[in-house]
Amino acid sequence: MRLSSPDIAVATLDPARLGPAAAGPLRYRIVRGAIKGDWTPLATLVRLPRIDGGGCEQNGCWLEGRDLFLIDRVAASADMAGAVGVSPGYTAARLAVPSARDGVLYVALRDAPNVVFTMGLKS
Repeated sequence: MRLSSPDIAVATLDPARLGPAAAGPLRYRIVRGAIKGDWTPLATLVRLPRIDGGGCEQNGCWLEGRDLFLIDRVAASADMAGAVGVSPGYTAARLAVPSARDGVLYVALRDAPNVVFTMGLKS
């Protein structure tokens, strides 16, 4: 943390220094002497799986990588209908996923299950 002026401090956070298990909401509050402000939400720190590849064949689609247990669920549509859930203890390097429509899968991560992002998948 560095003071930019008497009233402004600039803080830098390196999430990697928190360790590989760090996840969840980040909050901050202003403290001036003995007066402590309210906690204010800043962001949500999520752990990411390492996805090395994936694809589709006649027998279905898959993702390959490491730490796939960090994925909560994968679906072929944005409404997450028919999503495939991933067990918290999943340790395999390959995960069977729904057939990608137009080469797109929808993924929710374990640390932020209400946020859905898209992932392109080659067929």
